Amino acid sequence: MSENRGPRFPQIITYDQVPKNLLINGGFEIWQRGAGPFTSTPNMTADEWQIGTLYGTLSITQDTSNQLFGDSCIAAVYSASTAGSQIINQGIEQYKSLEGLWLTFSIWAKTSTADSVVAGINDYDGSTNETATSNIHTGSGNWEQLTVTKLIRTGLQPFAAIPHSFGMQVKLSTRLDCTVYVDGAMLVVGKFPEGVPYVPTPPAIDLLKAYRYYQSSGNAFGNGLQFMGDVTSGLTYYAASNFPVEMQATPTVTLTHNSSSNFPGAAGTTVTRQHGCGEYRVANGTGRGFYGTLWTAEVT
Repeated sequence: MSENRGPRFPQIITYDQVPKNLLINGGFEIWQRGAGPFTSTPNMTADEWQIGTLYGTLSITQDTSNQLFGDSCIAAVYSASTAGSQIINQGIEQYKSLEGLWLTFSIWAKTSTADSVVAGINDYDGSTNETATSNIHTGSGNWEQLTVTKLIRTGLQPFAAIPHSFGMQVKLSTRLDCTVYVDGAMLVVGKFPEGVPYVPTPPAIDLLKAYRYYQSSGNAFGNGLQFMGDVTSGLTYYAASNFPVEMQATPTVTLTHNSSSNFPGAAGTTVTRQHGCGEYRVANGTGRGFYGTLWTAEVT
């Protein structure tokens, strides 16, 4: 175990002493947007992990055969004429409360390409993690835990023009073409250069956290926005739905027409709040009428 930690950050002796994970979906178990492949920056992949490639091509999918923990992990394939790009990153919402503290980021990775995968913590001014060799994969073809520490500066500013524009993020980057599997990410308060054990967050809590940034009604008519009743042609009728979890900010809502009678066969006007969404449609017939609309809501 390492020294020079300070009185606030004792050594971790048992699993029970591991500080709380600050990340959402550190086990890559939640994939609300589907299993991929995800190839475009700055799209999300597994909740709430963003693809971050700047050069070449990167494909990220959900993998259920090579995971180290739980039921799934990330599989990423990277190729570039100019190597050097983020594979995934996650912005840290509570960054203002972490200013002036030491943080430790540990993440498990498996690749056969030496010196290709690097873990890091950075903020908007380009300041990155403390220099360390334990954050670079050896290319052993086995699972290795990569760990970095960083003393968070004060006065952080949000990242510009990216989803979830918070003042700091954790990341896994690549310096060479490679295939890499990723699992078991932890971000904790404290300086632990030897790494911290992966302790999974209870699934229900992780899902509730993910819902604060992305939710959808799914494909079921009854889960979406729906109106049923007597209608008069030319009049406007409203349907509303509360989100299961209030979102982190007012989301962008996308409506998709599902079915209708005496209403146009297209989604109407959206009304959006942090706690729910609604839709207006104008009837184009008189009599018994209904419409149903599926929705997705995402904080960007």
